[in-house]
Amino acid sequence: MRYLLTLIFTLGFIAPASAQEPPGLFSTYTDYEDYLVSAAKDRRFGEMLVRLGGGDEYTPEQVAQLQAQLDNIFPRDFDRDDLVVRDPIGNGYFHEIRTVYRAGTLQYLFIYCLLHQRDDALIVLNFAFNTSAQPIFGRL
Repeated sequence: MRYLLTLIFTLGFIAPASAQEPPGLFSTYTDYEDYLVSAAKDRRFGEMLVRLGGGDEYTPEQVAQLQAQLDNIFPRDFDRDDLVVRDPIGNGYFHEIRTVYRAGTLQYLFIYCLLHQRDDALIVLNFAFNTSAQPIFGRL
């Protein structure tokens, strides 16, 4: 039964992403931003991992394990978000750091994305999220 619940839980992450645009591809920056903030604040970490393009690097079991670990660290949804840094690199490339957090707590999730704005789409080239600021800010 536990395996079945894990499988259903994992498929719940993968199905929504496959019904949308390909992983890592967004029609506009606004689409990307709306998705990222919503998924992060709602603690849909496994789904976010797959949607941003990391799903091919992890098994469904690893995605479910990541979700469980982060659910344990962050048992409640976040209610705040900030764009901390948005740094243009050139030729449509830029990277940014965002945070999500819950008011009245000291728990933050830090999110890094390297992006490329093309004429036809926004591409997530690389991303990471961490409960510690140092590994994320070290990417700048």
